[in-house]
Amino acid sequence: MKFFDYRDWLLNENRMRVDWTEKDDEEWEKLHMENLDVLSQCFRKHRAKWWVDSGTLLGIYRDGRIIPGDSDTDVGIMCDDINSDLISDMEKHWNMATINGMFYHHKDLQKLMTEDKYMMVKNIKFSGLKTKNGQAVKHKGKEVWADVFIYFPHNKDRIYKFVGGYFRNKEENLQDFTTFQHKGVTLKRPAKTDAFLECVYGRGWETPNPEYNPDDIQCYGGPITPEKLGGTYKYNYLKKDYKIE
Repeated sequence: MKFFDYRDWLLNENRMRVDWTEKDDEEWEKLHMENLDVLSQCFRKHRAKWWVDSGTLLGIYRDGRIIPGDSDTDVGIMCDDINSDLISDMEKHWNMATINGMFYHHKDLQKLMTEDKYMMVKNIKFSGLKTKNGQAVKHKGKEVWADVFIYFPHNKDRIYKFVGGYFRNKEENLQDFTTFQHKGVTLKRPAKTDAFLECVYGRGWETPNPEYNPDDIQCYGGPITPEKLGGTYKYNYLKKDYKIE
């Protein structure tokens, strides 16, 4: 079995919209933009460095819309901007149904803010739209959420956890950010958007590719196995330091 079974991952993404109409796609994007608006307001309140990331950035920047069939939205944030106040503010938006090896429980992340420990890194699953019962809003049975990838320092790069390994981008691509509007929502993207997307998707990122699979291309971003990295990446939020072991 491959380290990353991306083909199944992509099939799962596409399967959710087999019977979706164009109207469904429009409603799906509308709900995701509402979710990103809640997230944007939260991050602005805490002056966090963040940006729309991965497929969400690619779709909005290249096509002017979220890519139809994408199962969620993606956002990046610097680990330096994760703090107790931000976590407390985000707690009501936490998606508790997806706590696993890739996503933090808010209580665990809050604890790491004050502990002198090097721990495996994870991300945040953000559901800003909730029903009266506190569940994430759904469209045709699919929950609306955003994956918040936390970017950690690694040499001259920034690295984040994904499935069983890591992806990265160059630190130089994450120095400055541009504020822009999409569907009436205030968002941010890396000022060097072209260079950022080339790291993630390779030089052909400007051409839509329904068969895209990172196993089939060479790009700086990854995927990176723990073996290639030299071990498991661990971060100490208190010391703002990392090690690989």
